[in-house]
Amino acid sequence: MDMIHKPKSPKDTEKVFLREIFSVLLLWLISKKEVHGYELMKMLDEDGGFALVASSKIYPLLAQLTKKGLISSKTRMQGKRARKSYSITSKGLLHIKKSKKCLHESKLKSQFLMEMLR
Repeated sequence: MDMIHKPKSPKDTEKVFLREIFSVLLLWLISKKEVHGYELMKMLDEDGGFALVASSKIYPLLAQLTKKGLISSKTRMQGKRARKSYSITSKGLLHIKKSKKCLHESKLKSQFLMEMLR
């Protein structure tokens, strides 16, 4: 996987790994349809597996993904309120593809994922 976030020390490796997986999850969700930040949070909350993910974590990550060119954003007025919606870029789709390939290239990674999903 291309690491979006590089660890500063060995202690940060786990956090970086989880952040990278979460980044790919967000990219995957955004690849399904154009979506705004609140809608992403609502989807994650309704799923139940990510109920504790706060907006203070998602919005900075969306900003980083935008800065890296993996997603693009548009601001639209909805009534009196400005809403920023996100869509995947070709670079973002390539990142998902590379992440998938990375997971499939290793028998251990594939076996690990299959066992974790059972």
